[in-house]
Amino acid sequence: MDLGNYSSDASFYLKQVQSTSSIVVGSAENLKTTITTEIGKIEACIGAVIFDENESFAELNNLISEVEALSLNQDIEDAIKNLDDVSESSKDNDSASITFNIAYGVLNFICFMGLALLAIAVTKSHLDPGEANPMQSCIRCTTLLLAFFLISISWLFLVSSTTGALVTGDFCQDPQQYTTEYFDNNEVVQFYATCEGSNTIMDAIILGEIYLFESAKLLSDSIESANVQPGDVCATVIDEARSKILTSGYSVKTSLDAAIGLAECETINSIYVDAVYNSLCDDVNRSLQFVMIGLLIYTVNFVICIFVWRLMVAQAEAEQPLIQRQINPHNSSAYMVRKTAASGAY
Repeated sequence: MDLGNYSSDASFYLKQVQSTSSIVVGSAENLKTTITTEIGKIEACIGAVIFDENESFAELNNLISEVEALSLNQDIEDAIKNLDDVSESSKDNDSASITFNIAYGVLNFICFMGLALLAIAVTKSHLDPGEANPMQSCIRCTTLLLAFFLISISWLFLVSSTTGALVTGDFCQDPQQYTTEYFDNNEVVQFYATCEGSNTIMDAIILGEIYLFESAKLLSDSIESANVQPGDVCATVIDEARSKILTSGYSVKTSLDAAIGLAECETINSIYVDAVYNSLCDDVNRSLQFVMIGLLIYTVNFVICIFVWRLMVAQAEAEQPLIQRQINPHNSSAYMVRKTAASGAY
């Protein structure tokens, strides 16, 4: 799995926390409606007021306020946005890297074959004992351009591989620091990268559970205050009301538990650890391999260019007497004597 997929997974869990928070708020609102309806039935049956809505709903309103704030939390929004940006950027870079490697391989093969064919052409043109081949200048210019292009793309591949290895290596010296700096010291990211400090998400959800428990306690005391004897007609009404309220309250508790499971540090930190140590920092070794491959290709291509260049120089030296005879036929024998003497001196 690459860095882009890890970032998408972390972003997904944070989005799920926000989504689950909205579900908790909706469930809590439904619980308030259920309480109002069922307590109304009990009060109508016993002919007395047993429930102080303002006092009992204060805890549920606190729960709604705490959990609802998660969907508007700026740190969570920024973390999701940055993670999505990392995911998109990583996928674009992977696509560009694949395209570059394929293009480089094709261009390198074309240049290599071109140099090989030009080397053959240079050699063949040298075998002609007649007048100078008019295509030789074109062959030489093409060879020089092709050699320059081959060396350039080999150098580009080597530089890009080395740069990637250096950048990744610097990051892997202290991943947590670089991660924190990249995300602008985002508290949510800091917590999930280190599992240390305050977790805004978890604190809000746990506080929501406390408010739910306090609300349930107040509600239970209110129902018990009805003081209905078993077998009384209102006892059935109370039992039915209690069952419906418990069912609605259980829905809120289940949603809160789901949010806790999503917000636990281990959930997202495990993704972070895999992304850094099993993907990104593991790519350092791969980058070093590309550096060695790039260096090898650069060296081979450089040697090939030198070989072709030496062929061209050797051909030029061999053709010099022919060119001299064409320019000054009367001095060609003297030139050959000087050439032979010069060769003997070495």
